[in-house]
Amino acid sequence: MYISLVSVMMIATLSVCKGHREKICNVFPKDLHVEVGSSVELVCQTSCSNGKFFWTLNSKNISESLSKTINSTHIALSLRNFTQSSATVECRSSYMDQILGGIIIKTFSKPENIACVLPVKVGVPDLFTCTWKHRMNSSQTINYTILHSDSLDEICESQVPKCTSKDKIAWRIFSKSHNKIIVRAKTADWEVYSDPYTFNPLHILKISPPTWTVISPSLDHLSFEWNPCCVQNKCHCQVKYYKTSSSNDKAIKYLSRPPSPFSAITEDMESCIKYNISVRCVFNESLWSDWNQEITVLTKLKKRHIRLRLWRNVAKQGKNGKRKVHLMWKGIPSTCEEVLNYTIKQIPYGDNATTGNYTYTSCGSSSCDVDVGQNTQKLYLTVSINDALLAEDSVYVPALAQTGLPQVFSIQTTTHEGVIQVSWNASEKTISSYIIDWTHDGNQYYWKESTFTNATLFGKLESVYKEYMGDW
Repeated sequence: MYISLVSVMMIATLSVCKGHREKICNVFPKDLHVEVGSSVELVCQTSCSNGKFFWTLNSKNISESLSKTINSTHIALSLRNFTQSSATVECRSSYMDQILGGIIIKTFSKPENIACVLPVKVGVPDLFTCTWKHRMNSSQTINYTILHSDSLDEICESQVPKCTSKDKIAWRIFSKSHNKIIVRAKTADWEVYSDPYTFNPLHILKISPPTWTVISPSLDHLSFEWNPCCVQNKCHCQVKYYKTSSSNDKAIKYLSRPPSPFSAITEDMESCIKYNISVRCVFNESLWSDWNQEITVLTKLKKRHIRLRLWRNVAKQGKNGKRKVHLMWKGIPSTCEEVLNYTIKQIPYGDNATTGNYTYTSCGSSSCDVDVGQNTQKLYLTVSINDALLAEDSVYVPALAQTGLPQVFSIQTTTHEGVIQVSWNASEKTISSYIIDWTHDGNQYYWKESTFTNATLFGKLESVYKEYMGDW
């Protein structure tokens, strides 16, 4: 909105004529509403005062270069690209710091970022909805109207930056290959139009969210199927999934283009973890549907994810000549629902070992106790489901009389607020890693592997034992 200096001068001249015998001071025009970025021309009538005249914007002096003298009783101010939402401009005299007059300038902007959608429920759209952004700081009621750009026919009206048209309007828009609309914003003081928004109706179609049909977790992957609700099934879909747990690892992953618009298979999910899964679809080059309702699925135990990390704690020889070995492993998440079978197979070997002389022990889900003699033993842990082997690991138990094993020296511990720092001197022999195991009560054992000569243990630790793993 541009206010010309000629128009302002006409207003000022009329005011002077009404009281030509009086010495009048004022600023013209009065309070203004202008579009953001417009230029503003103001005139100050200075008849009532002497001195040097100047302008202020929100009480700060305006550069003299923006002001010019028209005649002995009028000065003009030119403000280019005015962007402040609201500002007070005053004309002043240096004589007794007089305020000769002032106005309030308020700006308005045109609606922008228009986006429209044609929702499709049963084959054809029955609604036409548009939204837009309108940066406004106004207490006045703003009336919005969506208009056909060419004919200016009204499509719908609203007092918020969103408008929906029903009845036959949606079909009329859908039937045209190209459409052009504008949004008008209007108050009691101003009126402004958006730039035209042109669109192809096929590009703003929005189909309904797909519906689930089959969810099938298996030992290797998770597969699911859905009804995509697409026109003639000509669409592609996107799958979103993330962990349901309260952990910090809730990164969302996507399958952007599953091999079929009706199904997908994911193989990168962790074992025995709950995931939230949802799907959305899009028809050709139209808009994505909303995400469908999330479902929560518990994945099954995957064979390739199992890492048993078997370890043992060997007690001293008892009166019966046997040594108790406490075996521990960590590879199966406690959240798994599968019924698994755990078995320890003992294989004595050495000069006196008899091939096939094996002992089997059934175990619980995380630990097991077996008795061994004085000779070298190899203990194998097998995990199976329905007689199908899932995983196997083994651990070495040296003979009671075996010498020359790697040793660690100068074990030191420090404790601070429930944290124990353990350190030791390295073995003189080649070591692949060290194992630190500990117990709170002599029954429940914990252990940790380290490739360094130190480790940090957490919790209330009453006794700590150090072992080692050599290259056997």
